Amino acid sequence: MAGLRYPTLIFDWDGTLIDSIPRIVRCFQESFRQLGLTPPADNAIQATIGLPIATALRQVAPNEAVLPELAALYRTIWRGDSVPQATLFDGVPDMLQTLKDAGYQLLIGTGKSRVGLEREMNNNGVAPFFSHSLCGDESFPKPDPRFLTELCRIAGVTPNICLMIGDSDLDMAMAEDVPMDAVAVTSGSVSRAVLMRHAPVACLALATELPAWLEPEPK
Repeated sequence: MAGLRYPTLIFDWDGTLIDSIPRIVRCFQESFRQLGLTPPADNAIQATIGLPIATALRQVAPNEAVLPELAALYRTIWRGDSVPQATLFDGVPDMLQTLKDAGYQLLIGTGKSRVGLEREMNNNGVAPFFSHSLCGDESFPKPDPRFLTELCRIAGVTPNICLMIGDSDLDMAMAEDVPMDAVAVTSGSVSRAVLMRHAPVACLALATELPAWLEPEPK
C-alpha cells in the first residue's frame, strides 16, 4: 500500500454503494400503514437514514408505545419481497475490484444491522472485498465519532490514513469530528449543499467515481 494517500477506504452502505433509499422509505411507510398509522413523509424518513432502526423510528413515530411493533414490522417487510429489492449502483463491483487490486484496504461502516448488512453483501456478491465492517447495532450510532475510531481499531489502522465515503451528513459530521478526511457522494438523500457544510475533501455524484479521483496527479 506504499504510495497511497489513503490506504484504507471506509464506505457507508445505504445510498453509497447500494441504491436502497427508495426501498427504505417504502418499508418505513408500509410498516406505519399496517399499524393503521399515518406514514411519515419521504423527507422525514430520509433524514433518519444512517441511524440504527430503533433510533430512526423513534424520530418519526407518534409515540414510544408503538416502537417495538413498528420495528418488528419494518424488519419483516424489509426481509420480504412486497417492496422491490435494492440493488448495487451500476459499476460498484468493478470499482471495488479496481480498488482492491490497487492495494486499498476496504471497510464498511453502516448504521444497518449486522444481520441486514451480511445478507445484502452476500446476496450481491461483494462480501469478499471488505476486510472488516462495523454496524449500527455493534457500536456508537452515527454521527458519534467513536463509531469510526472503533472501526479503525478493529481494522488495525489509524484515522489519519483512512478516507470515509458516504452519502449522509451523518457520515460527514462523524468524519469531521474524528477528524478524518471524507468524500461525499450525492447518490443518497442529502443535497450537495448540506454535505458540503462538513468540508469533505471532495463531493462526487457516485462512489464509482472514486478510483479516478484517487488517481495520483501526473508528475
